[in-house]
Amino acid sequence: MVKKMMFALALLPGMIFGAELVKDGKPEAVIVVDENASKPAQFGALELQYHIQKMTGATLPIVTKAPADAKTKIHVGETEASRKAGIKDFRFQEYLVRVKGNDIFLLGCDGPEKGKVDYHKSTTFPNFWEKIATTYAVYDFLELLGLRWYLPTELGIAYAPAKNLSIGDMEIRRTPSLEMRDMFYMGIPASLCGDTVQTADRERLNSRDLMLWYLRRRHGGKRAIINHSMYTFYNRFWPARKDWFAKGYGNDKPMQLCYTNPEVIARVVQDARDYFDGKVKANQVLSNVPADYQSDVFAVVPMDNRSFCKCPECSKFTPKKIMRGEGCFSNDFSSNYFFRFVNAVAKEVKKTHPGKFIGAAAYAGFAYPPTEVQLEDNIVVMMCLHSRMVYSKKVVGNDDRILAAWDKAYPKMKKYVWMYYCFPSLSATQQQTRYFPGFFAGHVGDYFKKYMDVHVTGMFWEPSYLPFSQHSVLFDQVEGHINWKLAWDKSLDAKQLFDEFFAKYYGPAEKPMKEFYRFAESIYTDGANYPKGVLHQTDEIAWKYLGTDARMKKLGEFMEQAKKLATAEPFKSRVELFDKGVWQYMVKGKKRADELETLKSPSMQQCAVPCVENPEPGDPDRLDWNKAAQLNLYGGLRAEPMKRQLQVKVAHDGTWVYFQYLESKVDPASLASNNIVWLNDEWESFFARQRGMPYKQVAVDPAGKIVGANRDGTVTDSWDFPGNVKVSSGKDFWRVRIAVRMSDIVAGGIKPGETLYYNVIRSVKTQAAGCWIPTFAGYHAPDRFGELYLVPKR
Repeated sequence: MVKKMMFALALLPGMIFGAELVKDGKPEAVIVVDENASKPAQFGALELQYHIQKMTGATLPIVTKAPADAKTKIHVGETEASRKAGIKDFRFQEYLVRVKGNDIFLLGCDGPEKGKVDYHKSTTFPNFWEKIATTYAVYDFLELLGLRWYLPTELGIAYAPAKNLSIGDMEIRRTPSLEMRDMFYMGIPASLCGDTVQTADRERLNSRDLMLWYLRRRHGGKRAIINHSMYTFYNRFWPARKDWFAKGYGNDKPMQLCYTNPEVIARVVQDARDYFDGKVKANQVLSNVPADYQSDVFAVVPMDNRSFCKCPECSKFTPKKIMRGEGCFSNDFSSNYFFRFVNAVAKEVKKTHPGKFIGAAAYAGFAYPPTEVQLEDNIVVMMCLHSRMVYSKKVVGNDDRILAAWDKAYPKMKKYVWMYYCFPSLSATQQQTRYFPGFFAGHVGDYFKKYMDVHVTGMFWEPSYLPFSQHSVLFDQVEGHINWKLAWDKSLDAKQLFDEFFAKYYGPAEKPMKEFYRFAESIYTDGANYPKGVLHQTDEIAWKYLGTDARMKKLGEFMEQAKKLATAEPFKSRVELFDKGVWQYMVKGKKRADELETLKSPSMQQCAVPCVENPEPGDPDRLDWNKAAQLNLYGGLRAEPMKRQLQVKVAHDGTWVYFQYLESKVDPASLASNNIVWLNDEWESFFARQRGMPYKQVAVDPAGKIVGANRDGTVTDSWDFPGNVKVSSGKDFWRVRIAVRMSDIVAGGIKPGETLYYNVIRSVKTQAAGCWIPTFAGYHAPDRFGELYLVPKR
C-alpha cells in the first residue's frame, strides 16, 4: 500500500537539480550504513554503489559515518539518521523511499541477520525468504533512476548512461501487492539460450548471477509451498500400514492414500502439529520442500494422480459425473471427496495452533470448491490456472469459473495462484521437439486483473522448461518481466511495461523487435490457428499450423531489420542473443519438422483388424493367431531399420481385442526384469479414442510384471489393467499375449466398426528398439498414434 507519494521534481538523469548523486561524472553523494548494519542493508548498499557506477562511472563511497562536507547522504537500512528522523514501525515487507533535500532514506523491515556480505559470494547474500525490505527500497530507488533488469546477466541491465544524476523530493512507503512471489527454482543455461531438444551443452549459469536475478526481481515474501505434499507416507508407512493406502488396485503399491481413514487424518494432523512445533524437519513430513523450510502454512495436497481409494467409505463421495469443468483438465470430480479430508485436518489443527494454516491446492479433479462441506477459515488455497493457454476459450473460461467459484464461496479465504507458464515448453521437452514460442505478454495485464479482482495475494510461477532441470529465460522474458512487475505493484500499466521493455532493451532495434514479438504473439494466441480440440503443441501444430512458411518468412524479415539497426552495444548483443536463442531455435524447429514430414507421412500407418472367433473369449492363447493382422514395424522412434526380430499381431472377436508381441533370436536370460517395469526390457502399448490425450498405457516385462497408466495433461494415474496377460519364453524367443475387453481398453469403450488409436514400443531399458509408429519424438506422442480399424463381424 502506498502511504504517501509525492514528486516535487521530476527525475531526469543528465540534468542537475534536487539531491545530486553524481555531477560531471564525479560522486556528489555518500552511501551511509550503520556500523552494525543488517545483511539486507549491506547488500543494498553494495547493489546501489554498483549500479550507479555502471550508470555514471562514478563510485559512491560506502561509509558508516558521513563526512561533514558530504553533499548528499543516502542512508541505507536503519542508521542514526533514520532513528533521529523517527522512521520506524515497519510491517513485514514494508519499505520506505524518501528523498528530502540532500537526505535520502532507503530502508524497510529487515530481520536480525548480521553476517558480513561479500558482494562476490552469493552464499553471503541475504535470503529472499527472510525480512529484507531494505533491498526492496534500494531496487525501487534504482528503478526511479531509470534502471531495469531484463535478464539474469550484465547484458540484461538496461539504463541510460549519464554523467549527472539527481532526484527531487519524494516519498514512497508501501508493501508489495502480492505477499508471496515464488517459482520453481531450476537452473538456467549459461548461454541463456537452451533447447527443448537435448544437446551436449549442459553448462549452467553461475549461482551468483542466479541469486542476483531472484533478488532483483523481488522473489520472496511470505513463504508457502503448496505442492503435492504426501509422498513421504510411502517411505514412512508402506508397507507396514497398507490399510492407510488406497484400496481397489490389487497388490500393486497404491498411488494414493485412503482419505476417509480416521488414522490417516490423525497422522496428518500430528505431522502438522509436529512441524509447527519444530519437532521434525520439514522434509520428514512434507514432500517437495527443503529440510529447512519454515512457514505458517502446512500443505495437504495428494499425490499427482487421480487413482483415489475405492473403499466403500471413499466411494460414497465419488460422484457419477463431473458437474463443473466437464471436458476440462480442471474440474470438480474429486472436490467433495478430497476437501472433506483437508477440512478434517484443518479443523483439528486449528484447535491447537490458531494462526497457522493448512495449504490446499485447487487442482485437476478438485479444482473447484466443494459443495458438500464448509471449509474452515484456516485453509489457504492455491488455485492452479493455465495462464498461458489464452488461445483456448474453453480453458480460459473454465479457469475464470474456478476463480469466480472460490471468490463467491470464500471471499475472505487467503488465495494464491499457481501459474502454468510451462506450456507449451513442457510438451516439447517431453517429446524432444521444438515449439512455436508461447509469447502472450499482451494478455498478462488482463489475467492479473482477474486475480486481483478475486483478492489473490500470492503467486507461484512455473516457467518454461528445458531439459536437465533447467528453464528458459528468453521464452518467458517479456511476459515474465510484466508478470513479476505486476506481482510487485499491481498499479503498474502492463502496456507501458511492454513498450518500455522494447525501448530500453533493444534501443534502435525497438520497432522490428516489437513487431516480431507482436506478430508471433498474434499467431500463438489465436485459437483459429489450432485444429479443433487441440490444447497442446506438437511438432505438427508448431510448424504446420503456427509456424507456416509465410509467417516464418515475415518473422525472418523483422529479424533482419533488427540486426541492421542494432549496430552498437549493448543492443547488438541483445538482438544477437534473441536471434540465437529464439529465432534460430524456431528455424531449426521448422527445418527439422519439414525434413521429418517426408518420413512421418509414410510411417503413419493404419491397419484393418480382423474379427477372429475365439473358442474361449478373453484367453489370448486360444486365438488362432494365423488369422490375425500383422503390423509393419520400425526399428526405432526415428523410423530406423529393424535390428531385432520383432513381430506384432492384432485381432478382435467383437468383445475382446488381442495383441501378440514376439521377439525371436534372443536369449530370454539376457532380458532385464529385475527393476520396475518401465526400466526393464518390456513392451509398451498405448490406447486412445482419438489421436491425442487422454490415453492409456500398459507395459509388460519378461517376468510378467504389468503396470498401467492413464495419462491426461500433466496428471498420470495408475491403470489397474483389466485385461489378461500371458508371457512365455523358449530357447531363443519371448512372447507377450494380451487380451482386453473392448469396453475397457479406452474410456467409454470401443466397438467393431470404430477406430482404436494405438502404438506399441519395444523398450530396452528406456531405449526404443522397435515400434509400430515412429514418433520422431519421445515415447509419449499421442498425436502419432496409428489407426486400428476394428472390422465388424461378417
